[in-house]
Amino acid sequence: MGEFLIHSRRLINDVKMFDRDEIETVVPHIIRGAIILFSAEVEHNLKDFIAIALKHISLKNKSLNELREFLKKYTNKSRNPKFEDIKELLSFFGINITLNNPEINYYNNIITQRNRMAHDPRAIITTSLEDIEQAIEIAEKLLSLIKDEIKNKILEEVEREFER
Repeated sequence: MGEFLIHSRRLINDVKMFDRDEIETVVPHIIRGAIILFSAEVEHNLKDFIAIALKHISLKNKSLNELREFLKKYTNKSRNPKFEDIKELLSFFGINITLNNPEINYYNNIITQRNRMAHDPRAIITTSLEDIEQAIEIAEKLLSLIKDEIKNKILEEVEREFER
């Protein structure tokens, strides 16, 4: 684990090196930046994985309308994606991922905070550095699951080709 949210993890580790007085002053600003960075890294990795899936997973059984609908959803749901949005996007490829409810809530909370900040720059953010750290661990797990499931789906299709 730890290969996807490199910059988010580095930011949290750097903040831990501040002394107590510095932390009190800068943490609210750092938390806002960490939330934006977290969301951006998740979004970037998800988009890369979806691009790989589109390139390598057969879409022969999908109609043109299904593909159009997926691309509309992808455009709307790949930005600051909540867990349910990610699940919905992956279902297009016949991929199902699961996390437990506390993990989903932690992850979704950070995305919700990101959306609140985007729509109201003065929004009060209640997330702590520990919350972000926990969300990073969960997002790493989530992205690893997605990567593995896409890779498995691609390998299944390749194996079917050799069986013909």
